[in-house]
Amino acid sequence: MNLNEHQTEDINMDSLIAKMQKEDSNYAKLCNRLQWLYWVLAPLYLIMIAIHYFDDGTREDMIGNACFFLAMLSFGLLLRKYQKEYQGVNYALPTLQMLKQAVNRYSPFTKRTLLVVPGVVLAYIGFLLSASKFSSPIFVHAFFSGAILVGLTGGLIYWKSKYKPLRDEAKKMLQDIENG
Repeated sequence: MNLNEHQTEDINMDSLIAKMQKEDSNYAKLCNRLQWLYWVLAPLYLIMIAIHYFDDGTREDMIGNACFFLAMLSFGLLLRKYQKEYQGVNYALPTLQMLKQAVNRYSPFTKRTLLVVPGVVLAYIGFLLSASKFSSPIFVHAFFSGAILVGLTGGLIYWKSKYKPLRDEAKKMLQDIENG
């Protein structure tokens, strides 16, 4: 490898790290803001549970609101975890380790994605129990599934435009280093 190739790799790595630091910081801030939204919504659902309890609300309403409360709690804790993770990224790690973590961090579906499932299931149960008195369970299921599909599609489109290029660049650098 000549001097010019080494300087180009340093510039590419420095540029990638700068982009990742910016995006990680932005994502941590977004998680912080959303986290506080959930910390506001969770007590509201707790209040709704108390109101329904004293107003002789149906058992389905109470269970539905409790599921919403637990879903809000779950999402709030998950966003807190993500905020800390993105704030605590260590760019001083050995290059291979840092790039592997970046590829994982910027991939849309990883093992950590499964952490969202309990909150989604709780929200679904809460929505089903709360809305089924106004509509058929099949319509409620179709509506919730459609909302999840729209959210997932929108999220993937956003990921493709914002985070996929970072993941691909880190992946390419990782492959270049591993292949010599």
